[in-house]
Amino acid sequence: MPNPTVIEAKQLQKWYGDLHVLKGIDLTVAEGEVLCIIGPSGSGKSTFLRCINQLEEYQQGSLTVGGELIGFKEVGGKRVALKESEKTRQRRKLGMVFQGFNLFWHKTVMENMIEAPVLVLGEKEEDARQKAAALLDRVGLAGKEDVFPGKLSGGQQQRAAIARALAMNPEVMLFDEPTSAIDPETTGEVLEVMTELAQSGMTMIVVTHEMGFAKKVGDRAVMMEGGLVKFEAPTSEFFDRDRNPRLDAFLSSME
Repeated sequence: MPNPTVIEAKQLQKWYGDLHVLKGIDLTVAEGEVLCIIGPSGSGKSTFLRCINQLEEYQQGSLTVGGELIGFKEVGGKRVALKESEKTRQRRKLGMVFQGFNLFWHKTVMENMIEAPVLVLGEKEEDARQKAAALLDRVGLAGKEDVFPGKLSGGQQQRAAIARALAMNPEVMLFDEPTSAIDPETTGEVLEVMTELAQSGMTMIVVTHEMGFAKKVGDRAVMMEGGLVKFEAPTSEFFDRDRNPRLDAFLSSME
């Protein structure tokens, strides 16, 4: 029996003024699935993730996480935007890792880790510290608890950002080009953490240009272009270039 659907987008549309960025995205992600999204710059990949995490508001279509409509509720047959407190509650289901690390530079790694669990989830500080220490060990940063982010390499900063997202106990992890801003020499250590996370059964959506990672770890891959899903298949089939000339041309440009 297939795993239940965790995320579902139906005809999702997003405009920035007159710019039509998402033109009707239909996608589902099952529990425990790793979906990799590739495509040229400006295709709407990051915007799609930001809509899921409610960093952007979509205008048409629907988006659900765990069967719950994201960002809106139906009142008298009309769609009404949720209050910010309700949006915050919905965001707790999701962890997001950005291209930049979005760490607080004036706080230590441990302080970065425990702030949201204590202030948002209401965890006791000691419990949050214990969980944070375990997560930092998991991502290979044991002993870095009292270090400020500026003293870490780019790869270490991104691993700290992953650990911080995991500290909120998310149901789904969203990755937006997590290796694009780090030195190629440290890319492998970030991808290794993501691979372990996928193998643990975490549901993941990964926007990436790392084709090797997508082939190895992804269950399914999607190519977006011009705000639309152009090609979608299990990764075992997706990278068969004979299936799609446009995909072949894009993958060739990445080599």
